[in-house]
Amino acid sequence: MLNEARKKTDNYIDLLCAQLNLPRQNFRTYRRIAYKNYLNIAKKKKKKKELQVGIRQQLGYLKRNLLFVKALIEQVRSNEPQATLKGWRKRN
Repeated sequence: MLNEARKKTDNYIDLLCAQLNLPRQNFRTYRRIAYKNYLNIAKKKKKKKELQVGIRQQLGYLKRNLLFVKALIEQVRSNEPQATLKGWRKRN
C-alpha cells in the first residue's frame, strides 16, 4: 500500500511539473531506490526488524513526495488563484 501511494505522489509531481513547465529533475523522489527497497521488503515478510526498517523508509519517501506535491500546488495556486489541477480526476 505504501508503494502504491508513493507511485501516485510521483505521478502527481509529474503532472504538476508539466503544468508549471518545470523540469522534473528538480525534485528528489528517489523513484528507483524506493522501488528497489520496496521489492526487498516484499521478499522478506518474515523478518520483523527488516520489515520495520523498510516500512520506515517507504514512509520517508512518501513524506518527501507529499511535501513536494504541497509546494507545487501552492505554486500553481499562486500563479493563478482559480487554476485547476490538470490531469487530476474528481471523485464523486
